[in-house]
Amino acid sequence: SFTTRAWASLLAPAAGAQGQDPNQSLQWNAVDGATSYRLDLGTAVGATDLGSSGNTTATQFAVVGLPGGATIYMRLSTTVAGQIHSEDTVIGTRAVPRFIAPAPGRYGVTAPVTFRWNRVVGADTFVLDVGTTPGGLDVLSQIGVGLGGSYQMSSLPAADPLYARIWARIGGVWYHDDTVISSHGAPGPAAIVYPTDGGYAAGARLFEWAGVPLGAQYQLLIGTAPGGSELFQSGFVSGTKVYVPSLPQGPTLYATVQTRFLAGGTAATASSFTAGNTALSATQRRDLAIGLAATIRGMAASTDPTPFSVLFNVTRYQGRDYSNCTDFATSMLQAVRESKLGVAARLANSCLVPDNDDCHTAVELLDSSTGRWAIADPTFGITVTRTSDQTLAGAVDISAAARAMQWSAIQMNYLTPTGDAYLRSYYIDYPLLFLDLYADNDSALQQPEADASPYYANLGSAVSAAGFYALMCAPGAVSVAATIDAVATVMGCDSVNNVTYVFAATNISGLDPGAAIVSPRRFMF
Repeated sequence: SFTTRAWASLLAPAAGAQGQDPNQSLQWNAVDGATSYRLDLGTAVGATDLGSSGNTTATQFAVVGLPGGATIYMRLSTTVAGQIHSEDTVIGTRAVPRFIAPAPGRYGVTAPVTFRWNRVVGADTFVLDVGTTPGGLDVLSQIGVGLGGSYQMSSLPAADPLYARIWARIGGVWYHDDTVISSHGAPGPAAIVYPTDGGYAAGARLFEWAGVPLGAQYQLLIGTAPGGSELFQSGFVSGTKVYVPSLPQGPTLYATVQTRFLAGGTAATASSFTAGNTALSATQRRDLAIGLAATIRGMAASTDPTPFSVLFNVTRYQGRDYSNCTDFATSMLQAVRESKLGVAARLANSCLVPDNDDCHTAVELLDSSTGRWAIADPTFGITVTRTSDQTLAGAVDISAAARAMQWSAIQMNYLTPTGDAYLRSYYIDYPLLFLDLYADNDSALQQPEADASPYYANLGSAVSAAGFYALMCAPGAVSVAATIDAVATVMGCDSVNNVTYVFAATNISGLDPGAAIVSPRRFMF
């Protein structure tokens, strides 16, 4: 036998959790017989100065603008048979700024408009930017806004969209948050890109629409009459491309794209088309999935994600302001899943030297007709070809070329107009990131760790130029001491290759005897 708890407990985030986002959806379990719940939040036990759900039958409560870097006291009360049971818990928030108002996606905003954000423990400076592009400064540039938590703009241009960014300096490090609004009226829905109105749809291309800045999600419907959905319904997705596998050929069909907005509400646009054979082979579907790497790459300027894009949402969920390779790859997995292509996709994890920071995460896509996996890397916007047979390379092919130092065995294919720009600006030559491969989402290496010494140049015991360096420990040592940019530093070394992670520096000296400064070599870029 067993008994169930007669009161609710916080489920997400977990009680005592630290590093939580100041904007949270707090959730708790349902209780049989409960007539109401109440969640109070405050800066002390039992306080409500940070918000309250009031009595509710819901099992979640969204809060916006909790203090950053603070301890949040919560009391969750459950009413059953007229009796109230309360449970206290705490969480800790990340020391980051978050907008409170205007709400993301708000439209029809007129001057004067007041931007408000949360209090952040330890922040000594706040700066506000407003522009007509993500991170733009063309409306308001680097305005110091004090510590009061708000700033009023007396004038506002007629623009759709307007992006605002609040910066907070905490311990000498800058963190930021973004929001997007519009001074125009109600936003229009996403426009259908393919097939064009009155056009023809074939399997060589995904159904596509142009996302809108104030949009949150989209749904594709296809039917035999305007607004119909009996032939296909995608469900609401965050992306803008979907595969429709089988449609009647010949008669006029109708596509409708519904847009769900950040501020709530929906709108739709429709077009008519005729369809050809939209069924695709496994290889064709994989190749269309590869194109999604370019889509994800286009969601960021360098590593700064476009606000409220798939990449932005994934990055913020992980507690970051800027996107790393895992965020790009995770976003692509979501895009592949939402595309309905039915292509198996997985993360490919690899390192120059395991157990340190010089690692990478890409995506591999399966061609089920051949059983071959192929790299599609949204971080750099590339695929890779095996020059021996001109087929797409997987992580194992890139690793084999790197270990054999056979650079001509692979060739990069660029999916975006930026070409090789991201590869050339990265601090490690791309193939070197695949020297050691991890098993599928596992912590174990696929094969013994490679000897990495041929991939580093030995620079001696001192350098005085800006660059990317690592330290080679003395034989038998597990750490190395050095003065790096005038700071005395001790760094640990990888157990097999006896080397630290790569870091940026200008001046390095004062190494332990037998230690050396090294720098990763470049072979392809």
